[in-house]
Amino acid sequence: MMSNLVKAKCPKCNLMVDANSFLLCYKERKMICQSCFKKRDDPIVKKKVKPETAKRPPGWDKEDDEINRLVQMKKAEVGKVERIKGEKFVRYTCPKCSFKFKFFPLEKRPKYCPYCSKENPIIKLTSLP
Repeated sequence: MMSNLVKAKCPKCNLMVDANSFLLCYKERKMICQSCFKKRDDPIVKKKVKPETAKRPPGWDKEDDEINRLVQMKKAEVGKVERIKGEKFVRYTCPKCSFKFKFFPLEKRPKYCPYCSKENPIIKLTSLP
């Protein structure tokens, strides 16, 4: 009964509301009332939906979408590889943290990224430019 009598001023809308109805807004880093919390512009709450109006070739189906998604995932797994002329190592960019380091493909070392410890894929010398 006593908690219903306690009112506090919302720092966002300046209205006096019940103290128990405040919620923590992580974006503004303060407690705000429930009505302000519902009105906030939060990218996590408002999900952007991709329109499916992209032009696709005739005969495109769900299997093609899945294959396309898997190809994109595979491209994201492999980091950028730059061959250095006259050297036995390559400059490798980690796909996870974008850290650049020397990679020795003949010896397959280092096995992990020195910065984020992500395992490096096996790089074939024939695939290098």
